[in-house]
Amino acid sequence: MGWFQLDPAIPENQSWSTIWVWDGFNWTKIFPVNSPRPRAQHALAYASANQQVVLFGGSGNLFQGHVAFSDTWTWDGSNWTEQFPTNSPPLRYAHAMVYDSAESRSVMFGGFDEQLNSYDDTWV
Repeated sequence: MGWFQLDPAIPENQSWSTIWVWDGFNWTKIFPVNSPRPRAQHALAYASANQQVVLFGGSGNLFQGHVAFSDTWTWDGSNWTEQFPTNSPPLRYAHAMVYDSAESRSVMFGGFDEQLNSYDDTWV
């Protein structure tokens, strides 16, 4: 599958997202059918058990004040799929996420809400 980067290129009056895939030697720009909204300060973790990258949260419209997201997306190597978990963390950005292979789950910690309040919670 390779590594990818969700790259929000945000000039002062524009916003868009591009996806770049790393194959171990080169970067290639791709254009998936579905994609999350443009964002920055999101968290990603590669879930090796199902070979998907998990994305949660982030912020957008940085030049018009913080807008935080609480959406969950998975990347399967060619397309994004929005997930709708029964339980989900509140909106946040600037958080951290890793994959715990011993327990086969993603673990997320911390972040900030739109009012710059910090979280010290952990979600799996």
